[in-house]
Amino acid sequence: MKYLIGTIVLILIFSLGFWIGGKYSSPELPNQGILISDGPELEQIQQITGDYVRTHVAADFEECASLFSENAVYMVPGRPSLKGRSQIKSYLKESFTGRGENKILDMKEPAEEVIFFGEYAAVRGTGYNNTLREDSTITKSTYKWMVLARIDSEGNWITVWDIFNQD
Repeated sequence: MKYLIGTIVLILIFSLGFWIGGKYSSPELPNQGILISDGPELEQIQQITGDYVRTHVAADFEECASLFSENAVYMVPGRPSLKGRSQIKSYLKESFTGRGENKILDMKEPAEEVIFFGEYAAVRGTGYNNTLREDSTITKSTYKWMVLARIDSEGNWITVWDIFNQD
């Protein structure tokens, strides 16, 4: 009889342990991302493109490159991927210098959708720029882009991957 009672108590203790363990120790699901297409979160992430546009129009390759993480990857049409801030900076310097007398009059890159993953965000949008050419004509370029960004140690969004293609 003692053996039967001991076995029942042991089964009850194990059952209780499994129940408690399942209730309080269940693993959390990984962050699946939160899709944002309007509101303050979208405006917050728009900082990435706003700063990029401002520095691009001003042809400030130093500041523009500083918007990328140290090991960022920048994928521009017709070139191998640029890896690291120093390669990106060299490309931007070459690109901005290559404008000659051409002047960007207007440039916009609104974020259309953002998927937040904690400290990371995937951002997608379209953009355009109007450029005054040396011959006094104005051309409009349109493109699509996507950025993977993360929050840096100072709380600013910084680009990790950037890819775009022109229409």
